[in-house]
Amino acid sequence: MSKPLPNMPNSIQQRIERRQKWMKMVRYGVFLPGMLIGAITGLGALLWPSVTHVETGATRQYSDIQPQFLDRSTESIVLQIQEIVAETPRLQMNNDMPVLERPNETELHLKAKGPLLPTTTDLRVTVHQSSSSGRSVVRMRASGSGGKTDFGQNARNIRFLQRELQERR
Repeated sequence: MSKPLPNMPNSIQQRIERRQKWMKMVRYGVFLPGMLIGAITGLGALLWPSVTHVETGATRQYSDIQPQFLDRSTESIVLQIQEIVAETPRLQMNNDMPVLERPNETELHLKAKGPLLPTTTDLRVTVHQSSSSGRSVVRMRASGSGGKTDFGQNARNIRFLQRELQERR
């Protein structure tokens, strides 16, 4: 607290002191946490690759994410993907984009909500029946809704779907 000023009424001095306390609370209660959040976000942007689109077998920053080869029919894989979407609250079918069916190939469009922030990721899943091996090839592409980085969420979405498909033999 500051020293009382000479010739100042006590009520004015009390208001000045209350205002100084309030300014300290604002300064340390809002400014510092804001700076901390900004520093964490900046550090996160340095740790994660600056990628907003991840595609199986095509994204250099995520070379471990490759197309899946499964010994199942295209139809059974499509049904399993629809089951996964129904069981996972943050996933949903993108009703704006229809399921595309071509000979030996089906393309599904999904939306994934972010776990913390209200962001949406578009997921395209293509299931293709290989004519040479008879196995199904599952390719995925996840595209963020904007920004310079997705903090790895697109890769996590693809890995989640791949893991779920692998476990549902």
